Amino acid sequence: MLHPPQSGLVKLPQPMALFNNIDSEFALTEFYRNGTFIEQINAQNNYIQHYTLVGISKAFKEVNYYTPQIADSFKVNPLSRMKSGPLPKKALDAIFDKIEADLVLVLEGYDASIDANGQVTYSAPVDRSYGTVRVPYFDGSQTVSMTIFFRIYNRNGEVLSQSQVSDQLTSMASGESPQEVHFNMPDEASMLEQTALFVGSNIAKMVSLHWRDVQRTMYLYGNDELVEAGNLAIKGDWPQATDLWFELAGSDREKIAEKASYNMALASEMAGDLDLAITWAERCIENYDSRLAKSYLEVLKQRSKDLEPFKPYLSSKN
Repeated sequence: MLHPPQSGLVKLPQPMALFNNIDSEFALTEFYRNGTFIEQINAQNNYIQHYTLVGISKAFKEVNYYTPQIADSFKVNPLSRMKSGPLPKKALDAIFDKIEADLVLVLEGYDASIDANGQVTYSAPVDRSYGTVRVPYFDGSQTVSMTIFFRIYNRNGEVLSQSQVSDQLTSMASGESPQEVHFNMPDEASMLEQTALFVGSNIAKMVSLHWRDVQRTMYLYGNDELVEAGNLAIKGDWPQATDLWFELAGSDREKIAEKASYNMALASEMAGDLDLAITWAERCIENYDSRLAKSYLEVLKQRSKDLEPFKPYLSSKN
């Protein structure tokens, strides 16, 4: 497994602020018991949405070493709801007037549900002084599901990204009575809060520069120098490996040059330079008609395309 840097939306030190503009009238938390709807419990929705922003902020701090500004003490018109259109420029100007950032991530939709389920089981027959009985035992589960819709805007009012993120949290408890099960079960508010933190963390991972394991192919054999370079790369010494591959890319032996040229494309991606990686892959195709390079070139072009709208906001070229 290798770790090329993945798509990010944030250019440091131009951080992204976080804002909640969800219309509370259309932000619903529904409570079900054994699959039957019981009631809406919406009193804490703004508080739970705040915890989504807290989850985003904490994850950003861990990944990007800064804490985004949370601006959720006010809202702008029109208020947002799930699947509503983007905010108009006037509304965004009102947000940017009160934040210090070039980008703002706006929560625009919220849905949540709590599903509590219970069942009773009975033991094998047990002898008691008053006769043989089957002792009841109670099991319960509680699942919180949450979906948040968000958009990211720049100061020009352009939507750079939008997505819907969902997560859920399940707790289980047992007891000798329904009351004991209820006592042992985490309360709904704390589970909603924890789920909101999970959703926020997932959002941060979607929109920030971070590392992700991906599979890449590398030539490790061909001659002694390719073996040496491959071993260096495996050990994490990519600069030394790259120096050897660069020299081998000019080899008179066509197969050695082909393999080294392909590995140079990989080394360039690992260094975060997608443009250079594409150049090496194209060179490998042009000079050697490499099928492996053709496949890799498509991967590189897709990554470059995914990053294109956000390049002005990235801390490096890629």
